[in-house]
Amino acid sequence: MAWKPRASQVASYMLCLWRACNDRMRAEGLAGDAEFSLADDDPMFADFGTICHYQLQDGMRCIFPGKPEDFAPTAAERFNGARLFGGDIDRMEAVARTAAETVSRQMPATPDGLPWLSEYPMENELLTGHLDFWSQDDTVGGDLKTTKRLPRDAKIKPAHLVQFTCYKILRPRMQRFFAVYVDSDHGTKLVGPLWVDFNSPGMVFFREQLEGFVRLLVSDLLPQIAYPALGEHCSQMWCPYRRGCHDKIIPPAGPSYDVVQALRPLGRLKLTPL
Repeated sequence: MAWKPRASQVASYMLCLWRACNDRMRAEGLAGDAEFSLADDDPMFADFGTICHYQLQDGMRCIFPGKPEDFAPTAAERFNGARLFGGDIDRMEAVARTAAETVSRQMPATPDGLPWLSEYPMENELLTGHLDFWSQDDTVGGDLKTTKRLPRDAKIKPAHLVQFTCYKILRPRMQRFFAVYVDSDHGTKLVGPLWVDFNSPGMVFFREQLEGFVRLLVSDLLPQIAYPALGEHCSQMWCPYRRGCHDKIIPPAGPSYDVVQALRPLGRLKLTPL
């Protein structure tokens, strides 16, 4: 089956084509998991986000592509999300409710006055994805981001702008998009809604460039030009191939010393290993 990148993953592929190529090989059955030293993803942040999303979407009576209860967080997701709060499920759910209430006060109305659609899958010849919020007239989309680091400059984070522009490629009729960021510690701080106008000259240019990049990802050229692109993103972003790429290539750590502590004793300088 031909691989199509997920909208939420494209930003990471812009940093490393090696990751994109490996994801594609696994999806197309050209390599199995056993051939990779895969790093485990800690799901607690994503699962807490899922809980906040459902609290907001169900509370606003959004329309799901099935029964609302079928999209409710699972027991495993609730358990993982509670790990952010020392395993306290009650506290986690209280923060999720607060976050949903905080965001609901700032949620924009739909352009057609109808309820938002939520979690509907989307796919075309290039991409797959699903939207947190999607107007029924197909002109406005939106996304909720739970985060420990709110945007300081009140601007959409670059990786998220890539994701949102992929939604424009998936839904060409979409004219505008909004993002709302809420803090995951207490659910009381919010930035947004922050709007994207897909008709602005800058966004028209970026969408064209991004579509060209996505076409590269699904082309026969990708395996020929992919290489391990080591960089800061290797340590700042989660990657399933870190063990077999970054950790395999970068030499092992050497000894570290606390020089301040070493200077305290009288007499000859003595370095103390950490």
